[in-house]
Amino acid sequence: MLQQRPTAALEDELSCPICFEFFQDPVSLKCQHSFCRGCQKHQRRHSMADFHPSVSNMKLRNIVEAYLQREEKEGNEGRAVCLVRCSIHNKKLRFFCKECEELVCAVCVETELHDKHKHLSVKEGRQIKSEFAKLRQFLRAEEEARLEALEQEESKKTGLLTERINRLTDDMTSLSERISDIQHRMKTDDVSFLQIHLTYFNNVLSSQEKLLNVLRLSQIIMFFFLLRSMCFCFQYTRT
Repeated sequence: MLQQRPTAALEDELSCPICFEFFQDPVSLKCQHSFCRGCQKHQRRHSMADFHPSVSNMKLRNIVEAYLQREEKEGNEGRAVCLVRCSIHNKKLRFFCKECEELVCAVCVETELHDKHKHLSVKEGRQIKSEFAKLRQFLRAEEEARLEALEQEESKKTGLLTERINRLTDDMTSLSERISDIQHRMKTDDVSFLQIHLTYFNNVLSSQEKLLNVLRLSQIIMFFFLLRSMCFCFQYTRT
C-alpha cells in the first residue's frame, strides 16, 4: 500500500480545502476551519450554507509563506519539488478522472467536461494503478504457466502418437515384405493356400493403413486444439 510522503501530508495541511492550493490570505471560522479569503467570499456568494464570521489567520499565513520560501530556496539549490499543474487553470493536478483517464485540477472537476465524471485523489489513483499492475503481472504468470502445461501435455501425447505411428509403419513394412514373399512363392508352391494367406495379409495391411491415417489425423487435431487453447489464454490475459 502506498504511503503519503511527509512533504505531501504537510502540503495538504497548508492547502485550502476549496481550491486545493496553498492558502492565500487565510481566514479561520469559529469552527476552526480555514480557507483562502477569496474562496470563502466566493462560497458565501454562491452557497446556501451559513458561513460563520471569519478572522484573518496570520499564524497560518506566516507558516505557508515560510514553507513556500523554503521550497523555493531548495529548488534554487537543485532540489526543486516537481509540482505538476493544469495547463488550462494553472492549478495542481490533484485528481484523476476515471472516465477520461487523466489528471485534472480542482477547477477542471467543476467544469462541464468533468462534473458528471467520477474522480479519485492522485493517491487513490496511484494505488489503483499499482493494483492493476499486480493483477496484470499475475495474469501474465498464469498465462505462461498454462501455456507451458499445454505444451508439455501436447509434447507427451505427440510423443506417444509418434511412437505408435512408427511401430505401425514398421509392422506395415514387415507385412509388405511377407506379401512380396508370398507372391513370389505362389509361382512355385500351392497357389490356393498361398492365395488365402495373401488375402489375409492384404486385409491386415489395409486395416493398418487406415489406422495410420487415423493416428496422423489425431496428431493434427491435437495440434489444432493446442493452438486454440494458446489463443484463448492470450486473449483472456489481455482483456
